[in-house]
Amino acid sequence: MKILRFSEIILAVLLSALMIISPVSDISAQGISDDCLKEYAEGIVKYEKSVSGIPAEDSLFSGKFLEYAGRDSADWFVIGASRMGLDEDYESYYYAFAENLSENEDDLKATDWQRYTLTALSCGGDPEDINGINAPKKGVYGGENPGRQGLNGWIWALIALDSYGFETPENGSIDRDRIINEIISSQLPDGGFALGGDAGDCDLTAMAVQALSVHTKEREDVKDSVEKALDFLSRQLSEKDFENCETVAQTLCALCCADINYGSDERFTADGNLLESLLEYRNADGGFSHIKGEDSDPLASSQALLALAAVYRYENGMCGLYYFSGDFTPRTYTFDKAPSDENQREINAINAEIMQGLYPFEKLDGEQKKRLEELYERTLKLPESDREKITGYEKMKEICESKLSARTIISAVSLLIITALATILRIKRYKGEKK
Repeated sequence: MKILRFSEIILAVLLSALMIISPVSDISAQGISDDCLKEYAEGIVKYEKSVSGIPAEDSLFSGKFLEYAGRDSADWFVIGASRMGLDEDYESYYYAFAENLSENEDDLKATDWQRYTLTALSCGGDPEDINGINAPKKGVYGGENPGRQGLNGWIWALIALDSYGFETPENGSIDRDRIINEIISSQLPDGGFALGGDAGDCDLTAMAVQALSVHTKEREDVKDSVEKALDFLSRQLSEKDFENCETVAQTLCALCCADINYGSDERFTADGNLLESLLEYRNADGGFSHIKGEDSDPLASSQALLALAAVYRYENGMCGLYYFSGDFTPRTYTFDKAPSDENQREINAINAEIMQGLYPFEKLDGEQKKRLEELYERTLKLPESDREKITGYEKMKEICESKLSARTIISAVSLLIITALATILRIKRYKGEKK
């Protein structure tokens, strides 16, 4: 009987401990800790590193990942990581992103420029001077009409403008009021927003809420529009639940941008809350899946990272996910630090060879080790600021330097032995001559 009681006590203690350390057990009641949010965010970064073939000790924004700088999937990772406060190499990403932007400038759409505005700010840069290019101008009032891409173009035009309080030219055809009017006039009878048809789309409605929420205090019609959109999202959630990770993530971002408590607002907590729902898409590899139970997906993971960042900023009373304020002052990057064309070609060539059977530098045979040493010697010829752009540079350095150190020790020992033998021979010769 005593043994049984002791077992019950031990079991109770263990269960209590699990309840205390469980990262999401009390989300609905007391929010979630910064440590838990950072843990989930870092898990997403770890997952993306594995997908991109980047060593765990390197920044995500290095190696192969930089080849995709300026594409929407990569940019959203940068925006999410930055707004979450993760320590990554934003400078390297900015230079790669600016270079790719310059090369493809003529092929870009308004929504690309709107996203680039957020990407530049997330890297600490000035969107109005990305190596001489003004992203807000091209994406909102000085390029193609944002409406050419439908409602999506108007929504992200407003977010881009408000991200750092950018102004439009006086007497221009496009200004904030027109953009806001274009958005709210597109609201459907059911309260939602959509790119087409007469039924609201949850993702686009959530994005509209994110854009309009900044203006609810200055315009009553905007406030009414946001409330109708939130009611639409609440009905969709209660009637059929959200069907994928991205919809949950966008709606969670919308609630945080609208300063709505995701853990207690009755419209969104009938069956738990949206943060709990989001975490149901999380896999063991740290990534998030598009559909529950499926493999992790980069797009779903990037959207989950944005939602975690939105929650982090909401919980800490910080400005919204896409809004940069306070004492933040964008810097103008100088492009003399960017790799020259010749160095960039060498970086790309070295990275390509590394990915041909060498990475992640484990269980290398003699020929592979020789190749790695040759690549390291080529890497050392690059400027120090460019070496970090080599995939797995730190691990390559560690392997090759340790081998060099071993060779140095062997050479030193060999020299010592030779010197000692020579000395012994001299002593013997001296003694022989003395006799």
